[in-house]
Amino acid sequence: MMNNEEKILQLLEQMNGHIGQMDGRIGRLEGSIERLDGRVEQMDGRFEQMDRRFEQMDRRFEQMDGRFEQMDGRIGVLEQGQAEMRKDINKLNQTVAAIEVGHGKKLDALYDGYVDASRKIDTLQATVDEIAPTVVALDVLQQMRGTK
Repeated sequence: MMNNEEKILQLLEQMNGHIGQMDGRIGRLEGSIERLDGRVEQMDGRFEQMDRRFEQMDRRFEQMDGRFEQMDGRIGVLEQGQAEMRKDINKLNQTVAAIEVGHGKKLDALYDGYVDASRKIDTLQATVDEIAPTVVALDVLQQMRGTK
């Protein structure tokens, strides 16, 4: 049988073995924790890079917003100009239509005058054609009387 000292010694040796195993495990845990710390530091670095990129993206979006606002302003000016041009074109169309109507009336009056003048000329020509033989005869008579 074992005496108490031997039992204590055996227990101490077992505890020493367990402590050695625990020291190994703690060493491995410390290594794992150090690797995790390294990874966390890498992740922190990556997050910092992402933050910088997001800040750049925010600045770019702000620039884009400014440009869109400028474009909206320019489009508004263009739309206003287009509306004014439409009004001007409508006025111009109305003016052209009024001129066409006025010219149409004037052309009708000129044509009517031409037709009347042509009729009068035809009437005068007919009258001249009628009296021409008489005038010629009178001329001949006058020449004959004047030569006698």
